[in-house]
Amino acid sequence: GAGVRPDVSKAIALFKKGAAKGDALSLLGLWQANRQGKHAVKDDKESAKLAASALAALQQEAQAGSHVAQRALADLYRDGAGVEKDEAEAEKLYEASAAQGNVVAANALGLLNVKGRDLANVQIKSEGGTTAGIGKAVGNTMGSSLSWVGAKIFGGAEGEASGDEAKASEWFEKAALQGYGPAQRNLGVMYLNGWGVERDDV
Repeated sequence: GAGVRPDVSKAIALFKKGAAKGDALSLLGLWQANRQGKHAVKDDKESAKLAASALAALQQEAQAGSHVAQRALADLYRDGAGVEKDEAEAEKLYEASAAQGNVVAANALGLLNVKGRDLANVQIKSEGGTTAGIGKAVGNTMGSSLSWVGAKIFGGAEGEASGDEAKASEWFEKAALQGYGPAQRNLGVMYLNGWGVERDDV
């Protein structure tokens, strides 16, 4: 938990209160907790009913223009969770959400367009010569403030990229300009490697 101790029972109780009022994100939280084995509902029949309710509520709120619901529903289509996997539908929903300023959706759009690039596991070399995965470096409190000082990409992810890297960089930049940390990191990786942008090692 961020600022509080994790308490699954309390989380489920709160989700159930929101779900009883038809809140889409509460239904989604309850369903996801159940999928993670937290036993939010008693049996498979109740689980299927919960999944259907969560999906219907999300679709309704997304259609009504909720950028939060659009982004959450896009996640489900991207991952094939409770629905048939459909990246085209996910991209459409992310774009609708991002157009309203949702930085998480904008970052997700960037990630959809860098297929073949594992941004979290690109290796970096600091001025001192030590190496670390970017995900680990920025996850560390000290590393998050120091990891990009003099850092140089020396090894990329395996495989050829198959997405639109220029488009990815544009979405990362939209989110990064609003201060969203993961997008700032991802955009940094793009620049250091020259993926979709002109490489800049400075």
